[in-house]
Amino acid sequence: MTVTYDPNAWLDACRSALAPVIRTQEEYIKAMDRIARVQYAVAGDVLELSLAHAHVALEAKSPGDYLAKSTELGAKLGEKLRNRTQEIVTATTEAQGTVTRTVADVGSKVGESAKKAA
Repeated sequence: MTVTYDPNAWLDACRSALAPVIRTQEEYIKAMDRIARVQYAVAGDVLELSLAHAHVALEAKSPGDYLAKSTELGAKLGEKLRNRTQEIVTATTEAQGTVTRTVADVGSKVGESAKKAA
């Protein structure tokens, strides 16, 4: 008896086996891109704060004036950082949800395949 191998069937089996891994990696890359963009924005916020502090130091008329303006700048940065942190948490939560859905899909497909095989 001659055994013939169908390369297309083998490639299809590999694709279907690796599809969840590839989808998970794509979601990971999207999440990391989003987080990197938020971190870049944080770096820009810190740079803006540094420049604003320099302007305040040069323009302040008294130590009290400098302290008041410096405190105001710190409060603004705190609010920006709070928003950026929320963006990172949202991105992480969405990525985890996507991975969970992908794993659930794989589990259901494996269950269906097992029922068909039995």
